[in-house]
Amino acid sequence: VWLGENRMLFFNALEMFFHLVLPILGAILCGGILAGIFQALTQIQDRVIGLAAKLSSFGLACYLFSGEIARSFTEFTTRIWGGADLYR
Repeated sequence: VWLGENRMLFFNALEMFFHLVLPILGAILCGGILAGIFQALTQIQDRVIGLAAKLSSFGLACYLFSGEIARSFTEFTTRIWGGADLYR
């Protein structure tokens, strides 16, 4: 039974990881694709354009999804600790 509980905890943690990481990675991917299209259209081949687009999309995604990330971490931690009273 103990092994089954750890297994479920592992899969729940893995699910939460992908739930939180995939939107940010998707935003970075979109930023990179848009920068590549912009570079192809203007024929400007500068690495800074791609880096700036990826960094700005990362920052924007972190800002937009920070509430969801904090809520998910709080929910997951509460579920792991089982609502234990740690401040007695």
